Amino acid sequence: MQDSLMTPLVNDESTNGLVFDAYIRRPTVNSRAADSDRAEGMSDQDQQFGAVAATDNKTEIPQSPYDVGNTLSVILHKDSPITADVKILELHGPSTYSTVLSVSVPGRLLGSTEPSVRAILKICDRRYAEGLREEYKVGPWSLEKERSYADSLASGRAAEFMWILDTDDDVETPAEPWDEAQNEVLIQSWCNDLCNDETRAYECLESLQGQQIPRFLSKVTVSRNPFAQVEGCGVDDNAFDTRGVLIEYIPGPSLEDLAEHVPPEHWQYCVDEAVQIVRTYAILPFLNKDVKIRNILVSPAATGWHHARIVMIDFGLCQFRNPDESDAEWGFAKWFQDEEGAIGVVMRSRLKGRGPEITYTPSRRWHEYSDNEATAKMIEGAVSKIISPEPARAILNWKLGLFVQVKVRSLVALLAP
Repeated sequence: MQDSLMTPLVNDESTNGLVFDAYIRRPTVNSRAADSDRAEGMSDQDQQFGAVAATDNKTEIPQSPYDVGNTLSVILHKDSPITADVKILELHGPSTYSTVLSVSVPGRLLGSTEPSVRAILKICDRRYAEGLREEYKVGPWSLEKERSYADSLASGRAAEFMWILDTDDDVETPAEPWDEAQNEVLIQSWCNDLCNDETRAYECLESLQGQQIPRFLSKVTVSRNPFAQVEGCGVDDNAFDTRGVLIEYIPGPSLEDLAEHVPPEHWQYCVDEAVQIVRTYAILPFLNKDVKIRNILVSPAATGWHHARIVMIDFGLCQFRNPDESDAEWGFAKWFQDEEGAIGVVMRSRLKGRGPEITYTPSRRWHEYSDNEATAKMIEGAVSKIISPEPARAILNWKLGLFVQVKVRSLVALLAP
């Protein structure tokens, strides 16, 4: 076995000719001993799939390509596509709906004179979207599921099912449960939505980039997955790619850990600046459905915490105003979500009794839309869909469910003593 192990994420021979453009190079420390242990009892095909064998029952356990120290070969979509090798420096938290990595990127590819630049690579990979897979009860990814998925891609069934998911808002749960291949297509569809929304959010919030949100560096293709097109199906060529975004790396703690890292005399400044981000983009056709204090970073300035840069991250769950959406409909959605309160109210409660009292005064910008005809219709529709027993219906209205949950959390915080 070679000292430098370079393997495709999926082997073309074992997946009916389907190939992936992304490769990983795993660290070579003790590689021979480790590879020997993992390979025992496994076929060549399964090793090439990137699996490892459990020592107790030989159960196939997929090995993540996103381990620290690995190098990914990815495609950066700049003015023209550029292939780049990026080294994984750090994994940020568990892979819930996406995998977030700190990576080292050749500086010249990002217009820097430095040899390398640290950046954040956010990858929407269905295989390791553990939170998403658990949410929709499809179970962990496995080699068996990947083989079923590959067969479905080759036959065109995956493209047909993707088209149905993307175009039919009234998908009904079938009499028989969806098979493993369909479940993989389902999670792939959601990963596409998350990645597309994140990219669109950065475009919409371009005026905030480099200040109140990170700079957007590039769209990224982590792996290519050609498939048999179905004539007239209308599925995009990249619908089955593993994609992501490359954004500016922001050092520093989150608001969630403010008390542990930032002196109390600077807390009010940090909270005020975080709330101001929401007020800044209020004029834009954008609504963040996932405002959380852990998604607000506090990056210290050279002069100290008082001039810290406060940055909002994570825009995978968001909503954009439709051209035909009335002021009443959009205003109600903004009021109902209460993006300001998700920061100001929560931080006031979180820091209570731990230092100086945090003050927060809502802008009430959207309050005039809180009591109108759209209110009753929105709540009635949201609640009926959330409590629906149909998995397919619940999936299609997942974001609307989060919409209600955030509002309830804000109301509870407001009523807290």
